[in-house]
Amino acid sequence: MKKISAILATLLISLTFMQSAFAEMFLFVGDGCPHCVVVEQYLQENDLINKFQIKILETWYHPENEVIRAQKAKEVGYEGGGVPFLVNGTEYRIGDTPIISYLDGLRNLGPVNTTTVGSDTTPSDTTPGTLTGNDSNDLKDALADAATENNKSLTDKLKENAIYVVTVVIAIGAVAFFSLRK
Repeated sequence: MKKISAILATLLISLTFMQSAFAEMFLFVGDGCPHCVVVEQYLQENDLINKFQIKILETWYHPENEVIRAQKAKEVGYEGGGVPFLVNGTEYRIGDTPIISYLDGLRNLGPVNTTTVGSDTTPSDTTPGTLTGNDSNDLKDALADAATENNKSLTDKLKENAIYVVTVVIAIGAVAFFSLRK
């Protein structure tokens, strides 16, 4: 009976975290939007689409995707309609620079350096970790993200690291199973 209890407890805990481990981010874009192109190029160049499970949905010419965008915007409390629009759980970012800065933060690279080209912002070729004159907003975003990171609950931190938690729980369950087997 102890074996069955240990196995069931392990499976239950693992299933609780599995949904978080495979959660998707949504990036809503518009065909022809120059800011969306910047974000999409960044995602491709850094191979982040698969790493972060980002689902890219074009909304300007696909009304079915606009319905999804509107629902996700409502869920996170965003009332605007601009793109690019990134949703990750209860968090969201609007615009190329905030999205790229946010994703860089997830990659633990810190703020992105940017240069302004007209009204568009694109990643610059400066060395990571150096600041340019256009980085004040990125720095503010990075500092705000760092403060948010320190204030996250244990549950939020576990969700972000769900794949590791699931692996540890499965390993503990296996050890418990084999130790009870003797």
